[in-house]
Amino acid sequence: MKQSTITFTIDFCKTKAAYTAKPTKQIKLHLQKIRSKYPLLIDTPMLLLIKVEDETEILVKEFGEIVFKTLKDKKKMEKIAEEIYNIAA
Repeated sequence: MKQSTITFTIDFCKTKAAYTAKPTKQIKLHLQKIRSKYPLLIDTPMLLLIKVEDETEILVKEFGEIVFKTLKDKKKMEKIAEEIYNIAA
């Protein structure tokens, strides 16, 4: 896998209920590319709820924000975010 050219930060969301990955520059993700790679739980034109690996639920928003609903391991978050950005940016 090529190294991601998207730089991003991972931190708590506003409510501190989950972690989010946010690109440092404004981007738009190609959700169609994500649809073909991951199992979908929710599919809308602006966001997807996908399932990754070990039942991890991740919300992917078209403008680049990724919300890790059930994951707490930051190293895994970085790996998954990089993979999503490589696929869809």
